[in-house]
Amino acid sequence: MSPDEDRLVAPFYLEMMGTNAIQYADAERLGSVVTVGRDVPVVDVVWLLRGAWRPRVMGAWFSLLHASEAMTRAVLQSLETSRGSLTAPPLAVAAVLLADHEAEGALAAYVAEDVLHGWGSAAFVSAAMDHLGLRVPMELSHRHRRDFQQMHAIAKAVRDHNGPFVAQFSEGR
Repeated sequence: MSPDEDRLVAPFYLEMMGTNAIQYADAERLGSVVTVGRDVPVVDVVWLLRGAWRPRVMGAWFSLLHASEAMTRAVLQSLETSRGSLTAPPLAVAAVLLADHEAEGALAAYVAEDVLHGWGSAAFVSAAMDHLGLRVPMELSHRHRRDFQQMHAIAKAVRDHNGPFVAQFSEGR
């Protein structure tokens, strides 16, 4: 790992990969992600989003703190080229929050590839599509919808970087 990855990725990725944030992201962890993420230059977040799976995970979370057209494009491209269940959930949530309905193409492209290759997050990403009111290419369970909603709430807490909201969110889980 590079020094940047040691600082930006290693301390966080285990709790923030896949849907782990549902179980492990408490107010302290989210506060740390926000504190570090606010100081990461946009060019470095884009670099993370183009990297291997661990950097992509944290690029997804940090992207929420740097909303811009360039960041949105980087998140959508990262989702389209994502290869599985460790990166796709945080990228899908970031895509929904940053791009809203403009994320449809990237979400659908990911689902098609996931179904073809069996990466394991097609249903989660389909739940993101369902959240946007889009046509969903598969049957979704209550769990898939619930997991997306929980990850979406966590991502909104990071995006809004409001300390009391983060604390209230984690207490309400």
